[in-house]
Formats: sequence, C-alpha cells, structure tokens
Amino acid sequence: MIRIYFITYFITAALSLYRKNIYIIYIYFLLVYGVLYKVGQDYINYHLLYKNLTYLNIEELKKGYEVGFLIFMYIHKTLFNNVYAFYFLIQVLVLGVLFYYLKRWCIYPYLGLNIYFSRFFFSLNIDQQRQCIALFIFLIGFQFLEKNKIFKFYICCIIASCFHISAIICFFIPLFLKIKIDKKTILVVYFIGTLINFLEIEYLKYFLSILKTISFSEFLNNKIQVYIDSNIDQQIKFFTLGRIERGVLFTISIWGLSKYKFLEKKEKNYFKLYFYYAIMQLYFYEFAIIIQRFGYFFRILKYFYFQI
Repeated sequence: MIRIYFITYFITAALSLYRKNIYIIYIYFLLVYGVLYKVGQDYINYHLLYKNLTYLNIEELKKGYEVGFLIFMYIHKTLFNNVYAFYFLIQVLVLGVLFYYLKRWCIYPYLGLNIYFSRFFFSLNIDQQRQCIALFIFLIGFQFLEKNKIFKFYICCIIASCFHISAIICFFIPLFLKIKIDKKTILVVYFIGTLINFLEIEYLKYFLSILKTISFSEFLNNKIQVYIDSNIDQQIKFFTLGRIERGVLFTISIWGLSKYKFLEKKEKNYFKLYFYYAIMQLYFYEFAIIIQRFGYFFRILKYFYFQI
C-alpha cells in the first residue's frame, strides 16, 4: 500500500506538468482503489454485513447502521449479489464527485487531488466509507446552498444523514454562515476556549448524557454511547502537539477573516466554515472523534478552493 501511495503521487505530479485531463487520474484511482481486498476496517465490517443482510433483518441492523446505507446495500445485493462490485460502486460515485469538484473549484486540480489524497483519502475512502458518501452528498448540496436553493440543500442533508449520522451538523451550516464574525468575537471565543482547555473542564459528556436520555432513537443512543466511551482514550492534554495544532488552525482562521474585505462571498463562506472547525478543536477537546467526524464537513471546502 505504501508503494501504491508514492506511485499515485508520482503519477499525479507527472501528469500535472503536461496538463493532461484530470479524469485520466480518475480511471487510475478506480483501477487501483476501486476494489478493496482486505484493506481497511470497513472491508471487514461491510463484507460480513453484505453477506448477512436480508430484508428480514434490516430492522435489527438499524441499531448499528444508518437506514439509508442499509437500503443502498440491500438494493445492490438484490441486483448483483457481489460485495466487490458494491465497493467498486461506492468509489465510482464518491470519486466521480471528487474529480468533478477538483476540476470545477481548484485552480490547480492536481495539487488539490494530492492534498485530498494525503489528508482524507485513506481515512475516508478506505476506512470510513459511510462518512465518505455522506460528505460528498453534502458537497453536492453545498452548490445548492451557494445558489440560495435552501430546500434542495436540506434534501441533500437528509440523504447524507441517512448514510452517516454525523451529517446532521450540516443542517446548521446555513445558520453558521449567517452569523457575523468580528475580531472581538474571535478574541472572546478564543479566550474562553483556551480557558476550558487549560482547566480541562469536562462538560460535553454531560450534555451527551442528557441528549441520550431524551433521545427516542436507539441508533442515536448507541452512537452517543460510543462517543462517551471514547473520552478516556482520546482526550488530549494541554501542552501537546494537538493543542499547538489547535492554535495554528485558529491562527489560520483569524488570518482569513482579517482579509475579509478582499474576499468574495463564496471565499468568506469557506473561511467561515474553517473558523468553526477551529472552534470545534477548542470546545470539543473531550472527544476527538466528534472533532474528526464533524470536522470533515467544515474543512474540506477550504482545501479544495484555497489549497492551503
């Protein structure tokens, strides 16, 4: 896998020099990564799930998987009954959206591809496929949001949430983008967040516990419990590289917001989303898994458009 990783970098870099069509790389990615064989945790999970999935046990499986993903898998199994074709179809769809946006948004598509490949590809396309599907459905929906087609955007959010529950955060993105952010707000948010981190105030797990008691969804309760249980292993202490990284992320956000008057509306929105990702780094420090899951929706657009 490491050899393939470096070969991919070499090929994309070489083709970028000759300005070849980026969709050639799309074919390459499908041929190399389209069929997973004993690669990634999802291979084991979905291989067994695909094998055991029937119409009769969908209701039982909903306790551990989103219903949209189960229906998608069930339809594919009914039509083709081949788990490797299922893996391949997922990559065809998500990579198709990826390369479309690379070509549409990125000034340097090959640079954007290498950034995605190094930061997201193995964690998303290989190890978190449900989240990956949800993320790219969100990207489809975001173009509707930019055109003020709010209803279509929320339809995409609903569909994305049916593949991975973390996409529920997308319902709040239009509200987040409307909030006015100034330097005073940045300083106050940064000060309070740093104080919470320094004092290691644990408040989020209590909020999740309350949410669990009022939730009527067994699936959501199971997910909340996973987050609560992850606290001990994933809490990051203050004077660590992780905390330094948070400061750097916040600094980048402040820099972007300080250039506000020079940015177009679309550019401001991308920086705003990344600003909220930096806030998550400060305020959700108790649960790294929440930062990771929610963070994808807030930071991927910045990498595509600004490539920094």
